[in-house]
Amino acid sequence: MYGKGKSGLGPLHAVSFVEAQRKALNLREHTVPLSSSALALLRGLTKHSGTDLVFVSLKLTPLSDMAMSALIRGMNEGETGRIWTDAAGSPIVPHGFRSTFRVWAGECTNTPRDVAEHALAHQLPDRVEAAYQRSTLFEKRVRLMNEWATWATSTPGADVVPLRRSEAA
Repeated sequence: MYGKGKSGLGPLHAVSFVEAQRKALNLREHTVPLSSSALALLRGLTKHSGTDLVFVSLKLTPLSDMAMSALIRGMNEGETGRIWTDAAGSPIVPHGFRSTFRVWAGECTNTPRDVAEHALAHQLPDRVEAAYQRSTLFEKRVRLMNEWATWATSTPGADVVPLRRSEAA
């Protein structure tokens, strides 16, 4: 992912993938709205000299698509055993983060399906609809990403009210 958006890391509002890299993958450019939490995290990172990449390899090149898989695999091979697993005990995979976002958007928000799909850079499956829907729904995705940041950075169970057993039970 490239950290240099339309206005650099100053007043950054979106991160754009470099067009050439996306062309190699036969993908359109996709701009990602960043929440204030994401911006704060990015601004707190050490900038690598000689590159605008945020997540960079030792050679100052983009990380491969397998870098996150290798990281998770390495974390699960430690002395404590598997620590990054799903509810069934299977090791998690990076695509699960995208899946988690999509399930959350569908089940926990009133976000229209097409906005959630645009947030994941998915193409519309219906060619006729895609021919007419040329918007990226950016402003709606800004609101969605802010909601996601609020949810993702919240304390689990902070809004749960414990119930007491009745004395007679």
